[in-house]
Amino acid sequence: MLLRDIKLVDLNRSKIDKRKSDPEKGIFVFEPNGKVYVSWRDPATRPQHYVKWNRNDPRDIAHWRVMWGYSEVTAKDPYWPEGEKPNEAGHYVYKTDMILMKCPLENYVEKRKKEIEKSELAVASKRREYEALVKQKGVQATDIEQRIFGE
Repeated sequence: MLLRDIKLVDLNRSKIDKRKSDPEKGIFVFEPNGKVYVSWRDPATRPQHYVKWNRNDPRDIAHWRVMWGYSEVTAKDPYWPEGEKPNEAGHYVYKTDMILMKCPLENYVEKRKKEIEKSELAVASKRREYEALVKQKGVQATDIEQRIFGE
């Protein structure tokens, strides 16, 4: 199974057979039609955390923790990557390379806003650089450039 094929199950909304399930070992038995997957598009099933597979390296994990408040998803959390079992520490690790982590949704939204701002600033900077070069060379803007830049 590939990492992208693993679906995240919402254990709060799913109907679990508690007698046959063992969450500490990552074994879940669901009632018929009782499994509910996390959906980021549906407000009813959207979790309060952004859940993501990150590189399982101590430096990377420390970076995600400090920068954005990420923490590891454990067997006690209401999310279960379907088919995966927690390791000895209770974390979900995929083939020793990736670890499932979560961060509060507010932190993730703030992170995305900063990334978008940085991207927009880079585009504006390249445009100003190009315009300065055109002025320096004394070249007229072509029709295509005028259509692209709206000038």
